[in-house]
Amino acid sequence: QLEEYADEAAGLIVSLMNPKMEEKVMASGIPAVNVAGSLRKPKIPTVRNDDHQMGTMACEQLLAMEHQHLVSISPDNQSGYYSERRHQGFMMAALQRGVEPREVSLNERELAACPKPFGVFAHNERMARDLLEILKPMEVDIPYDCAIISAGDEPSICRILKPTVSAIPIDWKA
Repeated sequence: QLEEYADEAAGLIVSLMNPKMEEKVMASGIPAVNVAGSLRKPKIPTVRNDDHQMGTMACEQLLAMEHQHLVSISPDNQSGYYSERRHQGFMMAALQRGVEPREVSLNERELAACPKPFGVFAHNERMARDLLEILKPMEVDIPYDCAIISAGDEPSICRILKPTVSAIPIDWKA
């Protein structure tokens, strides 16, 4: 459908989530810039956030809250490449500060094994939402047993969650 606009559009700003979307944009012939960090090796020029630094900032915030046990949710295939970079930044920052972080999947068994209290980094708002859904039936006292920090501060998710989730804001200004 992009071909319909090839004569009218001078260029596109796109948020590409997978290679199939990227191929469609490239096939349109319209110049484009990608603003999503989901692709590992994008073929279209891409502007990215410093996802590694977001992971570092999340670690620093949890340590400032005096959490001795740090956890990062394992990136999954749905999260995108940005999630891997955020996770790496968090894990490296913890190790550099003398803390041995845990990596856990979003499941009750692994989360139940975390020593309390612990601070956990969810790489995006949706991951934080999913984490809360798992923790609620476990009767984990948030934020006392488990403090959650996310990257991004999407109001439609972070602020309506109960309890609310702290987030590293993403500065979208260029």
